[in-house]
Amino acid sequence: MFDSPGKLVLGSITGLTFGFLLLKGRVAKYHVILSQFLLKDWTVVKIMATAVHGSGSAVWYWREFYCGCSWVGDMKALASSREL
Repeated sequence: MFDSPGKLVLGSITGLTFGFLLLKGRVAKYHVILSQFLLKDWTVVKIMATAVHGSGSAVWYWREFYCGCSWVGDMKALASSREL
């Protein structure tokens, strides 16, 4: 029914870290959130875009250089396995 305790602890640590970083970035303040909803302040979007770009780059780097599997090779295998 539930995930393993290790996954729950890892998820909790990730959530607490992300929340802490949002607080440090000052995006959890009332006026910032209100300005975001009124489309006047784009601080939250900038921080989220930075987080998505940074984590995406890290995943790509890890997959290319440590995992040993290339995205280009995966795409070629996917293209050759499709029936037209």
